[in-house]
Amino acid sequence: MLTLDQYRTLPHVVRYSRGSLQTTFEQQFLDQAAVSRNVSIVVPAFTLVPRLVVGTQRIATVHARLAELYARTLPIRVLAPPIAFPALTEVVEWHYHEEDDPCLLWFRQMIVKRTALLYDAAA
Repeated sequence: MLTLDQYRTLPHVVRYSRGSLQTTFEQQFLDQAAVSRNVSIVVPAFTLVPRLVVGTQRIATVHARLAELYARTLPIRVLAPPIAFPALTEVVEWHYHEEDDPCLLWFRQMIVKRTALLYDAAA
């Protein structure tokens, strides 16, 4: 179990959001909860984060599925955060003129099918 004090003081690897007006989901939540963290390394992609904690005292806040995926091949431990983060909702948006575009229709259908498989596997 990771304590809130450890979470605040251990060095973090964080992903930055592109664009000066954007903040990552976890940073928005931490700001609202008045929880600071010791940012040690900043990277442009979530996929880089797990590799930069291996063999160090650094920690990172990432999506549970990403952490579990990397824990299969990297020597990392997956711990629950000391505060409960809200669920993240992903959305897909498209312009109504593209509603019948065959490629985008196929893509949207694939997202729905893959998401259903993930939820079925988790149940």
